[in-house]
Amino acid sequence: MQFISKARSDLEQLDPNSEIIRRSFLAVLSPTVLAILAGSESYSLTELASIADKILINLPTTTVSNIEPYIISIIKDLTDQVATLQLEFSSKRQSRAPLRNQHLSNRNRSKSVQQIAKSDAIGPTDKIA
Repeated sequence: MQFISKARSDLEQLDPNSEIIRRSFLAVLSPTVLAILAGSESYSLTELASIADKILINLPTTTVSNIEPYIISIIKDLTDQVATLQLEFSSKRQSRAPLRNQHLSNRNRSKSVQQIAKSDAIGPTDKIA
């Protein structure tokens, strides 16, 4: 509770046009409003707030209803294509799994066959030194 009362006291003592208040105010504005206000460094914070309010009132808002139908159609088509590719990739991965396991067992078998072939090359009567 003491922190809040101390913070309020400190804020009340700040000049409304101080640099910290100005920076804090500008930090919460949208990039569009900041771009429009870029050349207004000489205005007071009260004037900037009034201008920002007028800008925000007159800016068009972008909602789903404002987006052209063909863009929505393109997004839907791309989403469907990605889903199809994911399914194809998943099914190919699953169909390759038995082949991969078979390949690994063949590789292990071929090592065993190589060891048998080496022992046959020595011959039954040859001795290993």
